[in-house]
Amino acid sequence: MGLRFKCLRCVHCCFFLRPEEAPVVFPWERRLLEELAEERGIRLRFEPLEAYADKKGRCAVTLYRWVIRGFCPFYRLATLSCSIHDVKPLACRMYRS
Repeated sequence: MGLRFKCLRCVHCCFFLRPEEAPVVFPWERRLLEELAEERGIRLRFEPLEAYADKKGRCAVTLYRWVIRGFCPFYRLATLSCSIHDVKPLACRMYRS
């Protein structure tokens, strides 16, 4: 049996000092995060991380860096848990809490 992450409910999760520490998300995850943020009145920022030009010369972004400074806006400090746990991005799901 492989190793499994055990959440200790510390205050070190979901906190980002530098942009390169923040999660990388797929385009469909970005859209979902933006919808959830809009419902909660939260502003999010994303930067294209990987893109290519399609056959028609249009730019297609395949990965985004979710730019977060400090705690993730979906992280609940009161309970030290994720408020979007069931739908959080793959990069965040790598840590089971």
